[in-house]
Amino acid sequence: MVSEQMNLVLAVNAHFIELAEVSIASFAVHNKISKVYIGLTKDCRREYLKIIACRYDFEIFFFELGDGLNAANDLDESIRAYFYCIEIIAFICSMQIDCDQENYLYIDADTLCVGRIKDLIDLRLTENEPVAVTSHGRPMVDRQLMLGLETPFHYFNAGVIYFNARYLKGEISGINIYEEYNDSKVQFRFREQCLFNKILKGKVKFVPNTYNFMSWMRERSSKNKWNKIENNLMAYCLDDIRSNVKIVHFSGGALPSRLNEEYQDVYDKYWLYVRKNLKELNYSLCRMKEFEKFAQENKDSC
Repeated sequence: MVSEQMNLVLAVNAHFIELAEVSIASFAVHNKISKVYIGLTKDCRREYLKIIACRYDFEIFFFELGDGLNAANDLDESIRAYFYCIEIIAFICSMQIDCDQENYLYIDADTLCVGRIKDLIDLRLTENEPVAVTSHGRPMVDRQLMLGLETPFHYFNAGVIYFNARYLKGEISGINIYEEYNDSKVQFRFREQCLFNKILKGKVKFVPNTYNFMSWMRERSSKNKWNKIENNLMAYCLDDIRSNVKIVHFSGGALPSRLNEEYQDVYDKYWLYVRKNLKELNYSLCRMKEFEKFAQENKDSC
């Protein structure tokens, strides 16, 4: 079903709740959100999320992670949080929560929306390809070998996943995360992401990295070896990706709040701007600038 409205899905613990608040608000500024489904641990605050939902006129539903949704709670505490994303997606699929909406957009908390994503939401998902994702954008030769992928570029990043719950249900519902991980963890260098790639191998549509613009792709990382075409054949499309960014992913722990000001680019400054508005709540939240306006007004300082 094609719709300009979207349903967002997230899963966070208390360490990532502020990131989730900023991420959701940024999507609401640029797009019409219908509903947000968020899996939370018991220690997460909910007040800001409720205020954001009220100000931007969408419904929000909370689910307690580790409360019988799946077996991720049986995993060692040091890695448990990484698998909450699979837990909430599997739960959404198994329950088919929204009868009027089959497509959902899962986002990591460390993402930032900087544009309208109607083209992604309009993408047709099928029974054979129930998921849309982006490649890592660089050759992942060891992942190809370990997981039996078609090419080194077929390893996808799990930070942004557009999925059809009805079609995905047969692939992911009822999955025992604990058993799946422990049976193959020697092959899962990137834990939950490798598990996702194993489960969905050959069943995904790939979309441009404009919808998952990772840290190594940023202009400031242009000297990185993966930005050079002799090391990475996908590097040829980086200029186009940088010119059409819709969703920024602060991957690799490169959060704006951790960077020195002289290292911050326009995406970092916009993230800080959204966070500042959330903290001021009263009136500014509804008057947040879209990214394009913010970037134009701050072009000399970015």
